Amino acid sequence: MKDKSNKYIFLIIALFCFALYGNTLKNQYALDDTLVFTGNTFTKAGFKGLHDIFTYDSFTGFFGKDKNLVAGGRYRPLSLASFAVEVELFGQSPAISHLLNILMYVLTCSLLFIVLKKLLPNEQKPWYATIPFIATILFLLHPVHTEVVANIKGRDEMMTLIGALISFILTIYILDEKNNGKKYGMMAASTISLFLALLSKENAITFLAIIPLSIYIFKKASIKDIFISIIPLFIASSLFLYIRHKVLGDTLSAPIMELMNNPFVDATTSQKYATIFYTLGIYIKLLIWPQTLTFDYYPYHVALVNWSNPIALLSVIFYVALSFYMVWAIIKKQFNGFSALIYIASLSIVSNLLFPIGTFMNERFIFISSIGFTVFIAYLLIQKLPLLIKQEKIYYAIIIAILLPITALSTYKVIDRNNAWKDDYTLFTTDVETSINSAKSTCSAGGKIYESALTMKDSVQKFKTLDRSVYYLRKAVAIHPTYNDALLLLGNALFEYKQYDSMLYYYKRIVKSAPYFQKVYENLPLVVNKFTDTDKKLHEYEYFFNINKYDYDLMYQLGTLWGREKNNLPKALYYLERAYTLNPNRKEGIKDLGVAYGMSGRAQDAITMFEKALQFDPNDPQIFYNISISYRMLGKEAEAQQFLNKSIELKQKVK
Repeated sequence: MKDKSNKYIFLIIALFCFALYGNTLKNQYALDDTLVFTGNTFTKAGFKGLHDIFTYDSFTGFFGKDKNLVAGGRYRPLSLASFAVEVELFGQSPAISHLLNILMYVLTCSLLFIVLKKLLPNEQKPWYATIPFIATILFLLHPVHTEVVANIKGRDEMMTLIGALISFILTIYILDEKNNGKKYGMMAASTISLFLALLSKENAITFLAIIPLSIYIFKKASIKDIFISIIPLFIASSLFLYIRHKVLGDTLSAPIMELMNNPFVDATTSQKYATIFYTLGIYIKLLIWPQTLTFDYYPYHVALVNWSNPIALLSVIFYVALSFYMVWAIIKKQFNGFSALIYIASLSIVSNLLFPIGTFMNERFIFISSIGFTVFIAYLLIQKLPLLIKQEKIYYAIIIAILLPITALSTYKVIDRNNAWKDDYTLFTTDVETSINSAKSTCSAGGKIYESALTMKDSVQKFKTLDRSVYYLRKAVAIHPTYNDALLLLGNALFEYKQYDSMLYYYKRIVKSAPYFQKVYENLPLVVNKFTDTDKKLHEYEYFFNINKYDYDLMYQLGTLWGREKNNLPKALYYLERAYTLNPNRKEGIKDLGVAYGMSGRAQDAITMFEKALQFDPNDPQIFYNISISYRMLGKEAEAQQFLNKSIELKQKVK
């Protein structure tokens, strides 16, 4: 294949990528973009956040601390670093983010073509009828990749494949005798490339097997030479695993026992493995017929199944047979050993078979695996079809007849699917129609619809929209009865209907399993203070107090109610003192504690509190007035008059 044709191929790749994903340039951020980009304090800090990005779990910048949400933690600093650099240079610009993703996809597909061209034997055919070109175009076109390219967070998948493919190319160069003088430099570059791939996402480690075995299949190299050439891969992997351990510590932690981060938490062992192979079967279906796509494969869009499920049984038979075939084909140096290898090796690490990954499956998980599928299809078209069709003209006509509709249908599907990734509202309300039994999808859709309802001025339209929100949120709770995010949103939606007791019912369900769920206590005064009966208010607050005795707002509300409404100073002091202990920097709590001290005859303690309150607001006339009263209680008329004058002066300034 001539270099000139390579230029055409790279141009075609670039044009196809922009044709397919150009409409994402108008999209906003969506889904996990908040987790890694728009809501991540490390990435939003630009260059200043780089140190934290490389020294903490990848979720820490969003949650503020290590939440241990998924088993083993996540250490993927390089993609986060790319976001930080992007913020520093361009700010948060969705168009720039999407443009960079498209450019990375161009690079990914170009590198894939280079690898395939270097691995596969020269074919005496036009460049447009070769396995490397056809496989690359089929990979580029595949609709299952929309989650990776259209979602900014998906950049980690591309970055890890880019690094691994560069390391692959360099390893091939190392084995070329013509490059003996550059061997050590290439080995160093190969080490760096795979190390960067691993820093993007851990699944690059599968190339420890993919690269040497692929070289064994296609290249005439001794075992010794292959071993030497992959030393950089082992160095890169060892260094990454060491750093990962230093940052995350022991990754063999106890399994997460929350359904949304461990979909098998309620499954028997038999159900777990039957469901795993069921999802592996769905991957095959998505590769062959990617008609129905969704971001959400959480419980229970994928239902738990038993071994009586025919898809689970057929899937285990298929994968066992494919694994045996892969081993045989590699030993025999058969072409399709490579297809099976890259498919099985890259899928194994996200299959839930080796360790839990926090969900049943995701379309982005087969981004690398799809290479094996597209190479196999290209092999059938280019190598096997000519054995059936001897006449060249008829053969090329059939190739065109096959590839044209695939290109047209895939292009339409990708462009249409990109529209679903426009923003969170569009994505959630679109995919909830597909993932109808998923707690996550129904909760996400219900939440976004609820947010949109709050912005509506027309009351009829608002409550019509709220009805839709409540429908999805009730469904989410029915699927996952202890799903706290859904319970919270459902309670908040019912607040708009003035169903305050119903809102509290769902809040109480939350604190039974999560006693310190902060959002409950932040919102609690908004609903409880809607009641007019003081005893009702006290009853509701004290219910939550019996569960959580460490929330400032809860203590403060109880203290003011017992003091102002019930005139029970001992109880008011009990709660206000607890509130002050929990947070000594809240002006209103300090002021009310001072008032309670004063009413209890503890004038000096009252003065102490009021003086602390002045540190937060030195221009509050009420504080000066209260100090004046406290000094008068102590018989210090001069001081009392001084503070009274200051109070009057400040009041006059306000007028």
